[in-house]
Amino acid sequence: MSKIDSDKLARMTGGKRSEPKKKKGLPWKLFRQVSRVTLYVGLALYLYGTYVSNKFDESLVVDKRVRRNPIQAAAPGTQFEFSYHDNHYIIQPVADYEIAGLVVTHNNISSITDAYHTSESVDFRDICMVWGVNVTNNVFRRAEFASSPWTCHVKFNDRLAQESFVMEQLSNTHLLSKDEKVRHTVLSMRIGDQVWLKGKLINYWPKGASELSRNSSLIRHDTGNGACEVMWVEEARVLQRASSNWDSLRTIGIWLLVGAVFLGIFVFFFAPYGST
Repeated sequence: MSKIDSDKLARMTGGKRSEPKKKKGLPWKLFRQVSRVTLYVGLALYLYGTYVSNKFDESLVVDKRVRRNPIQAAAPGTQFEFSYHDNHYIIQPVADYEIAGLVVTHNNISSITDAYHTSESVDFRDICMVWGVNVTNNVFRRAEFASSPWTCHVKFNDRLAQESFVMEQLSNTHLLSKDEKVRHTVLSMRIGDQVWLKGKLINYWPKGASELSRNSSLIRHDTGNGACEVMWVEEARVLQRASSNWDSLRTIGIWLLVGAVFLGIFVFFFAPYGST
């Protein structure tokens, strides 16, 4: 039946001519709105989390182990091989080591801001801690701490704080471990936690490439390149949890930002013209 005949039949019977149903496409306009809202929320969470990330508990009961200096004893050990994510490393122990401290900052190897590490990096976390006088006299509260991929940075709010701060009671420690439970405990450590680590200070390098060795510092008063401790962690414990968890807020913000960017790119390249 032709279109004209169908129109006549529709008029004669008082009916309506059926129209073909339009196929529903993806809700591009909604996708774009979600991308914008997610971007704004993610940015707000990240900025707020970053701003308050150095806020420590007002009332802090300092664990007795955090009051003392790290315990270190020279103990050169036998080299051994360690495989991590199909990469092979030679580990050279140089000292037994035990440290307790207040976490003031740490890196995040999975963060988009760390271009040098990946989730498969053997040094799975750097933790910057203070202990001793820096904690008991509360001078750490008058400083700002931040982690870059290899370094712990500290900036003081006033001259008196800088003069009172004992730099020998701050360390940035690169951590390795073969124990999955230990790694899980370390990765759960947050800014403001009081923590305890035990193991060995080590030098390590990729198998067959000793010229790429990363060597641990054996003293606390050095600064600059090579001043960090490199530690093989055998035991790890959180002595006291911080009551706040601003780290998680900042991490959520980062992931929301990443999601918003990818959704925005998807809409930009695949949405039909005029659909948004």
